[in-house]
Amino acid sequence: MQNLNKKEQSYKQKGKIFGGDNDNYKGDLRNDVPHGKGIKKFSSGNIYEGDWKNGFMDGKGKISFSDGAIYEGEMKDNMKQGKGTYTHSDGKKYSGEFKNDMKNGNGILTYANGDKYTGTFKDELFDGEGVFAYVDGAHYKGDYKNNLFHGKGILKFPDGAVYDGEWEAGTYHGKGKYVFPDGKIQDGQFSKGKFVG
Repeated sequence: MQNLNKKEQSYKQKGKIFGGDNDNYKGDLRNDVPHGKGIKKFSSGNIYEGDWKNGFMDGKGKISFSDGAIYEGEMKDNMKQGKGTYTHSDGKKYSGEFKNDMKNGNGILTYANGDKYTGTFKDELFDGEGVFAYVDGAHYKGDYKNNLFHGKGILKFPDGAVYDGEWEAGTYHGKGKYVFPDGKIQDGQFSKGKFVG
């Protein structure tokens, strides 16, 4: 039978660590720090269960937050990093990419009422190209900046009206065309949400 070398022996340790402020860890250890699989209960009430590397949450895991939110996905250096799913305590659910512990990259955010955004995120906000489908039948496809329609986009209203054109900070602004439900058309320049010719 082969003997394990010292490094392998330390990796195979299992144990418990009790830290300050009532944090505690149960699972695999290496050199007396979490490494491998383990569960940590934080003094905040949050619980992490998953992969650890040299004392950091790193790999795949699940965080159950004290407010009822849940994250399942990839971690790196104690942060949400890579692909994952975050279910907010208010019922919103995000599936997509994370960077620096925030929604960053491509993802889908579904609201509790059924509204759904599919597109790019930057530091938690809609930013770049995206599609927002509202449960009332409204539908926007176009550019976003800081969670607002910004750039070029098409908004279709439940009553059949359509605006196709430029946006600034969530309002019609620039060149665009608005078609009313009765077929009347305003085609030209818009300023801060109003047709100016």
